[in-house]
Amino acid sequence: MATKGTNITRSSAALAVVMAIPTCAACDAAAKHHYQCPSSLADRGSQHALVHADVFDGPPEDKAFLRAWGDLKGGDIYLVCSYAETDKVVSIHAIGVNTCGDSSKPSTAYCD
Repeated sequence: MATKGTNITRSSAALAVVMAIPTCAACDAAAKHHYQCPSSLADRGSQHALVHADVFDGPPEDKAFLRAWGDLKGGDIYLVCSYAETDKVVSIHAIGVNTCGDSSKPSTAYCD
């Protein structure tokens, strides 16, 4: 299966700060999914758009990157969201999910 994600390559430098959850500037009040990447991130007074997401089986620092996002069978899933022009990421411990997905219009990544 092809790797899912939005349109840029994940950065190993971004994974170094993965467990710090920065301020979410535009979280959807009525999220459609159990877990969803914020559409943008505030960092140092600037807004940064969501550009990429990865799914890991276990903590991201263990680097168990999943290429297939379907049929996760409730594993120890983490959704890691990366943003344009910043090395900050949002790491979401998506407990008990069975599937993750993404969309480019609008850019979003989610797990249910």
